[in-house]
Amino acid sequence: MPVRTIRPLHGHALSYLLADPHGREAALVDPQSRDLPLIHALLGEHRLSLRWVLRTHAHDAQPPAELAALHGLGVPVVQGGDAAQVRAPDDGGRLPLGRGIIRVLRTPGHTPDGLSFVWGDRLFCGCLLDVGGCAWQRWPADPALLWDSVTGKLFTLPDDTLIYPGQYRRRCSVSTVHDQRRWHAYFARCSRDAYLARLAAHAGPDHPHPHRPGPLPTPRC
Repeated sequence: MPVRTIRPLHGHALSYLLADPHGREAALVDPQSRDLPLIHALLGEHRLSLRWVLRTHAHDAQPPAELAALHGLGVPVVQGGDAAQVRAPDDGGRLPLGRGIIRVLRTPGHTPDGLSFVWGDRLFCGCLLDVGGCAWQRWPADPALLWDSVTGKLFTLPDDTLIYPGQYRRRCSVSTVHDQRRWHAYFARCSRDAYLARLAAHAGPDHPHPHRPGPLPTPRC
């Protein structure tokens, strides 16, 4: 069980349990407090010792006690930004996990302090990239920074890197860097200016310009 996907009963958010079978250490990516009973059961079933809680991003709309509940797991919480009692790593930072390491990428765009995590040939990018979908963002985002993070960080990884997104909206919830770089509806065969112009064309009165914070309406891909 190198990676176990944790899917909610309701909604589209995805969490992941990463397990190093040799060192019997584990890390959680974007866990939700409502899933803690399942998480404890998985750790016990596979005799894993939790090492890290990794959060690609956080939103103001999360439950007030969410971060406190995750701290209750008793391991460091890694998250971008300046929230109290979290570990904010540098770009390119390395976190040990068993016999391997998790590399941290700073990937703002969906949120100002977004992070992505590379573990071997696997990438966990949260809601930065909707696999196979549109570049629409429910939450305040900077489309220009999002483009830079996706094309300058994610798409420069090896072609066969597996992408594990933060949400699933279609049948496929895992893809590769090669496929997304080549086929993504908004990023493939597109320039930065064309991408920003395309998003601006979808903007309504509440979001008149792609560089102004605010939710983007759903584009028709």
